[in-house]
Amino acid sequence: MEPYWQWITLAILIIGALGTVLPVLPGLPLMALSVGAFAWAEGFQQITWGYLAVIIFLALLGSLLDYILGTVTIKKMGASKAGIWGFVLGGVGGLIFMGPVGLLLGPVIGAFCGEILFGKNIREAAKIGISSLLGNLLAALVKLGFSVTIILIFVFRVML
Repeated sequence: MEPYWQWITLAILIIGALGTVLPVLPGLPLMALSVGAFAWAEGFQQITWGYLAVIIFLALLGSLLDYILGTVTIKKMGASKAGIWGFVLGGVGGLIFMGPVGLLLGPVIGAFCGEILFGKNIREAAKIGISSLLGNLLAALVKLGFSVTIILIFVFRVML
């Protein structure tokens, strides 16, 4: 296999890592797909099925935690069902109507509005809204950690 494919795959991995903190790209799935394509193209010699399984597991776990951590965080802060639904719907609506920025702001606004509709005062609703932001930031840090791990696996198996 030509050595430039290593560098192209590494570039895609770095773009994917950026996608874990900037909600523009599906970072972890992109990373798993690029390593899988590289492994397949080189005959699973450097990236074996075992390493690929670990990378796919990290990508799936990181993606799952992305959805769970925000919800768990606001639940721990005392969110009602309306706040949790607002969080989820705000994320979807934010993405649709505001693009990548909406993924960050939508859940905050949605959780806040859900709590207001549920009858909480502005201070309590704002606390839930801010906690949703903290949950999303925590999820981004976890995904970034997984993406760095995937890059390190690739670099140590293929490039060193």
